Amino acid sequence: MRTRSWAIVGAVAVMLDPARVRAAPPTPPSPPPQETNTDTPLARAEVLYRRGVSRYEVSKYDEAIAMWTEAYDILEATPENRAIRNDLVYNIARAQVQAFRIDDDLRRLRLAKQLLARYLEVYRELSAGDPAAEAEIARADRRMAEIDQMLREAEARAVQRDERARGSAAGKAAEKQARTLVISGAIGTAIGAVGLGVAFAGVAIGVRADARFEDEPARRDELRRRGRQANALVAAGAAVGGTFLAAGIALLVVGTRKQKRLRAAPTASAGRFGIVVEGRF
Repeated sequence: MRTRSWAIVGAVAVMLDPARVRAAPPTPPSPPPQETNTDTPLARAEVLYRRGVSRYEVSKYDEAIAMWTEAYDILEATPENRAIRNDLVYNIARAQVQAFRIDDDLRRLRLAKQLLARYLEVYRELSAGDPAAEAEIARADRRMAEIDQMLREAEARAVQRDERARGSAAGKAAEKQARTLVISGAIGTAIGAVGLGVAFAGVAIGVRADARFEDEPARRDELRRRGRQANALVAAGAAVGGTFLAAGIALLVVGTRKQKRLRAAPTASAGRFGIVVEGRF
């Protein structure tokens, strides 16, 4: 028969899982006089446990977890304390599941699964040979299955979030690339236009020099130099202008088309990929 440690265990089971009351523990014996001292580890653990229940009831699950963990640490790992320590493990697991519903942190479910597996292992040892314990073991097994299902769904959501993040990053990179192409194309086109302008200016200079060559014999050497300069301007302007203009137009076309495709591409909303979790742990 279990000892004084069951004084808190019954409260743990009923207060934290009213919809699924766990197997009732044996009725505890009357506490011996020496255990009424509030400075005993058991008394301090009970105070921490009750404070944790208060935090749990107002959804402050991390605070409840901290208090129950401290209560677990206070109680020595003796055979007399093993049952209550095990029930504290159960309640920490339950609080982790409830906290997961708030922050969607997968680590909480994984930890809850480990804690519940430990709880089941110890509970089987403590209740060996007790037929009444089979119902609680079956319920705990179902809760393990529920956590597994929640884990699968949460992991699927995490994968979808990662895919959307990668898609968003790729989309931003594509938009940046398209914008860069358009800007580069505009600059290249402008440079090409300037180059062609230089070429046309050279043509004009050459035409004027050629027209004066016969009429101004005294300036023929100067006009010849102007003609050569005009030819150089035409050659350089045509080469630079033609190259940059062709490249700039090509970049503008590619960048503009890319921007249009990106604007026309369908976007996936978060709701389309959402998964509703219906856990009952």
